[in-house]
Amino acid sequence: LGPGHLAVGVDLGFSNKEIISPAWIYPSAPEPFLQSMGASTSNFGFDFNAGAYYHNTNFYAGVSILHLTASEFTNLNVRQARHMYFTGGYTFPIGTGGWKLNPNAIIRTDFATANFDINLNALYDINGTHGIFFGATYRFIDAIGINLGYNGTFMQGKMGMLFGYNYDI
Repeated sequence: LGPGHLAVGVDLGFSNKEIISPAWIYPSAPEPFLQSMGASTSNFGFDFNAGAYYHNTNFYAGVSILHLTASEFTNLNVRQARHMYFTGGYTFPIGTGGWKLNPNAIIRTDFATANFDINLNALYDINGTHGIFFGATYRFIDAIGINLGYNGTFMQGKMGMLFGYNYDI
């Protein structure tokens, strides 16, 4: 795939979950766990997230995982779910007029279920530093969307901006 750039990141932190004064009308029978909690209950847990992203001129791919430690908040009877994301795409130049085609996808899972988006965008490079894009998205068993946007770089390429809009149908 040629020379490119690899970025790796880790995130170490803590999560705090809290339920304050659980007082709602139960649909049929009271929830015994909530009745035994009292006015409020909270729990604290260690959190670890990591990811890697590789890109070159035309290709990109990434993987990330959230809540790798799957902290258990025993006071709340809750466990933090792990989530994993895979993404990738390739940009194909079309002719010499500045048009490009970018098919890409993202797969996400919480290790119990999985879902994915498949996207196809047409990109037009206006002058090497600014461009527009439009396309369509298919989200498995959920939606079809249309998207459009603008991207640009400023200050001799030191600052970039991307604005995008997606409308799910």
